Amino acid sequence: MMFRGQVISTDMLASFVIFLFILDASIILWEGELAKAEQMEERRWLEEAARAASNQLLSPGDPENWEMMDVNETSLHSFGLTSSNNVIEWRKVERAGELGKKRENYYTVKRALGLECCEVWFGVLYSNGTVIESFGEVAPKNTSLVSIDRKALLNSSAVLLRVVVWR
Repeated sequence: MMFRGQVISTDMLASFVIFLFILDASIILWEGELAKAEQMEERRWLEEAARAASNQLLSPGDPENWEMMDVNETSLHSFGLTSSNNVIEWRKVERAGELGKKRENYYTVKRALGLECCEVWFGVLYSNGTVIESFGEVAPKNTSLVSIDRKALLNSSAVLLRVVVWR
């Protein structure tokens, strides 16, 4: 015989199991949303870094004649490939390719581009995708990366400046 206000232990156990199930599902969903938010934030940050680097590459650099100097931490303040607005200078492209062959130069150029905390590859390409010259190493497979293409002129021909940034 049951009296008012009494609870059967099986009812209590069933409601507790349902509560735990709902709590677990909520935690799993919450962690999934947090992971998505972190990925989106990382992507936004990489996009901003790539955009800033591409803008800087489409400048003359500081000093403007860096391609004729010995490039090191103190001599190169910013890295750019142009002689004027969106007109890439061939000597700078050639020199960038040479600099990319030595690891210590890679870090100097990364610092001058403001990309010390991530990796970078950039190249000047013909419109059909053929690489004219590049700097850095290609990103490893299955890496989250951001790529930005900018149009420019090289020797009166339309080219693409592609910047790829990843961590």
